Amino acid sequence: MEGIAADSNSGEGNESTQDWKRYYAPGEFGNHQFLYDFSRRHPFAFSLTLLVSAAHFEEVAKVAPVIQNLKAMSYYQNNVCGALMRFGPKVIRTMFLYEYGRRHQNLSIPELLRITEVYETLLKDCCGRENPPACYGHAEEKFNETTEKSLKMVKQECARFQNLGKDDLKYHYLVKLTKMAPQLSTEELTLLSKEISSVLDTCCAQSEQFACVDNLMHLLLGELCGVNKNRTINAAVDQCCKSSFAFRRHCFEDIKADDTYVPTSSSQDLFTFNTDLCQAQNGTLESRKDRVQN
Repeated sequence: MEGIAADSNSGEGNESTQDWKRYYAPGEFGNHQFLYDFSRRHPFAFSLTLLVSAAHFEEVAKVAPVIQNLKAMSYYQNNVCGALMRFGPKVIRTMFLYEYGRRHQNLSIPELLRITEVYETLLKDCCGRENPPACYGHAEEKFNETTEKSLKMVKQECARFQNLGKDDLKYHYLVKLTKMAPQLSTEELTLLSKEISSVLDTCCAQSEQFACVDNLMHLLLGELCGVNKNRTINAAVDQCCKSSFAFRRHCFEDIKADDTYVPTSSSQDLFTFNTDLCQAQNGTLESRKDRVQN
């Protein structure tokens, strides 16, 4: 393809041009060959963009010399931005999500949504620049940064599960959740901490550890945000629930203790232990331990 850039008046340039025209001759084979080369050179261009580019190529190949139409094809050097302008962000989002998910089947649904959001943000920035391909050519780096952060979270959670075990892990999350959302009731905090512990118990031994943990944790946070929708828990939780759906888990991971919370006065009998506490069995004892821990 380097010969395309040669001077069309030189013998070498004419020879290269003729070879290019024969190689991409109008017709089914030429169109398929163009699709193959274009997709190879633009691996992150999704199917809709490829089809638009091929359709444009087929049109210009019929009406003008190829070497001149290569200049017209400079529009499709910004091929993704052209598709964005022509079909709109919703179509682009759907097609990218389909293509990226098909190529990365090991990723969780929330992670695919995160990558899609990163891609949309990148296009909004790049398509307003003078050289969009140079801008979004670094897309894979940004995708990897997002996925690495998600993977790190899951690895840390599973390592904690291995170190603490299911029961002690439950109390770890009970303390963490109580600091993050002290406005929740004892029952709500206890249930959520148990569910998180169960998720890690289920997922951390699986080969698809990342997708399993990320998918189920996202669902649990959805339950928490459902509570927040009915009554605002606190400003930090509310912000995470109402901002990016895809990055909800990342947002919750960064929440610190709610230092604005003013606890109610403790009742005098809170730390009064009845003799039957020592005689309680199994589930009853566990329930009472939860209340004391909280």
